[in-house]
Amino acid sequence: MLEHKQLAVKIQDVNEQARTFWAVGSTETRDRQGDVVHADGWLVDNFLKNPVIPWAHRYGEPPVAQALEIKAEGGKLMVKIKFATADEYPFGDTIYKLYKGGFLR
Repeated sequence: MLEHKQLAVKIQDVNEQARTFWAVGSTETRDRQGDVVHADGWLVDNFLKNPVIPWAHRYGEPPVAQALEIKAEGGKLMVKIKFATADEYPFGDTIYKLYKGGFLR
């Protein structure tokens, strides 16, 4: 049976001018397959070559944001995310505003 899990993203340190915030990218809780990935065990070198954040893991569509920094902290993989402006990509701007407003988690 497939177990559905969701990661409630809690945003921190919102910078309105830069359009950035820190969010939890992963935790050390058991996943659907029963695996645990430790926050300091992530290998992110390849990701950082093109650190795009797609909406809903849809890599065939333009990204809504990019990852500026990644760090392991308190059993969590933390990501500093910068969102596209309305001029760059209106949908990315919408997603930014929905996270900031608490409509997305």
